[in-house]
Amino acid sequence: MKKKLIFMPLSLLGVLALLQFGCSSDDTEDVCEAFTPPECKTETEATACCSDESSCYYLYNGKKYAYSDEGKKELIAVMCPNISMEQTSRIQEQMAAQTRRLIKEIRISSVCE
Repeated sequence: MKKKLIFMPLSLLGVLALLQFGCSSDDTEDVCEAFTPPECKTETEATACCSDESSCYYLYNGKKYAYSDEGKKELIAVMCPNISMEQTSRIQEQMAAQTRRLIKEIRISSVCE
């Protein structure tokens, strides 16, 4: 009984230490995935990147585009200048789906989920 009383607080302290220090991460490496819609006739691929759930962006020709409706529209206008509005909305949906997959991947790979 006395051994259990000694090991119980030590075990609890160990678990608390793991929770406190095991979940802190200074590593904010971006998870990225290339993206080129078939409607666009471009050699250069766009890339969707996320470092966590709240900071995602698109990268095309060295320029970052925000993960927002305006950012997506601006990227599509640069990447695919001669497409219809229907194609533009379809590409925006594809971009949003891809970013949701990246966010899900980040959640799964996160130790502290």
